[in-house]
Amino acid sequence: MIGLLFASFCAIALLFVGELGHAAEWSASIFLIWGLGIFVFPRPTQHGWRLLAGAAFIRILLLLVDGGLSPDTQQLVSDAGALWNGQNPYLGENPSHFLPLQLWIAAPLHALSPSSLPIQILSIGFDLVLVWLIAHLLEVRQRRPDAAWVYALHPLGALQSGLHGGMDALVMVCTLLAVLAWNQRQSGLGWAGIGGLVGGLPLVLIPALWKRSPWILALVSLLAGVLFFPLGDAGLSLLTGPQASLTGNGVPGLFHLFLVPILGGATTPICAIVGLLMLIQVWLKWRDPVDIALWSATLWIVLAPAIDPASVLWVWIPAMICGVRSWTVLATLTPLFYICLPTSRLTVLDAGEAEWIPWVVYLLFLMIFIAEYLRHQTRPGPWQVGPAKTTSPSLFPT
Repeated sequence: MIGLLFASFCAIALLFVGELGHAAEWSASIFLIWGLGIFVFPRPTQHGWRLLAGAAFIRILLLLVDGGLSPDTQQLVSDAGALWNGQNPYLGENPSHFLPLQLWIAAPLHALSPSSLPIQILSIGFDLVLVWLIAHLLEVRQRRPDAAWVYALHPLGALQSGLHGGMDALVMVCTLLAVLAWNQRQSGLGWAGIGGLVGGLPLVLIPALWKRSPWILALVSLLAGVLFFPLGDAGLSLLTGPQASLTGNGVPGLFHLFLVPILGGATTPICAIVGLLMLIQVWLKWRDPVDIALWSATLWIVLAPAIDPASVLWVWIPAMICGVRSWTVLATLTPLFYICLPTSRLTVLDAGEAEWIPWVVYLLFLMIFIAEYLRHQTRPGPWQVGPAKTTSPSLFPT
């Protein structure tokens, strides 16, 4: 219970910071203290409705906070409003960087209110479903359900839903529903396909799922055609807009941060080739879609030229289900990334001083990740499918 009270206190403290966009350093510091405190103070042990109520309370508190750390919410509201009013947000010099399904989901909400509040409330709803799915999958896989409380009280998920109104929770809901369907010996292909229309992660599950009811892919393709057809006059902007967002307002991926000073412009094509080869290796080595999601998202964090801080959720949530605890360290340090974004308005640091932050974050994470990996080479651990005692630990289980 103390953990819940501490998280609530930190959320309330953000109300007194002022507009977060003008105080990025202070707000990121509160999020960092919040994330660390979740592991210091005891967390509740009850589950069921208490888990969902605690997660909802924290996220609702963030609805009262003035301003966010990311400009994406207002851009989503603007693009969704344009779509609702019959305009094509992919036309013009600055095409929308959101995928069409994201805009179609947000557009009807613009009729309720031109503010970001309906989108934030919807995002909180998706996030609460995600909390339930994490708890359920942990129970199914005979793992400690404490990780569900970690996510429910941790600032990263609450930040993305309650403050930013992002669609990352919906991406992860579709991913975990596909995993759950696979566990129940069903297809899961429909969930992966729908999720792929919102974000890229669920698409990597398709090679593991397509043999079960492959005809579902045809239905998903039909749905994609329905979504894209009314916007077809934008042509390639339907793809170039979202693609530009992948390398726009983000921080360097791990390898790019270390290799660009050495390899320069050759870093991106080298990382792309390595990433493709490693992704094929992931598909060959793993059968469980949650493992595929974990290590595919790991490749993105490591090899992408730039990552949005929200994409850390893509790897952190599968990592909690698989038992790779070191990713929680990166998730806790991720709010510091917002200080480094090009859109952040700094009051204490300048842009040059903020450049060292990704180095510190990645180095701390790497040390803990390597230590955890070495520990699992000598002692049984949870880096496998199912109960920890079923297989020997390895980065590449077969």
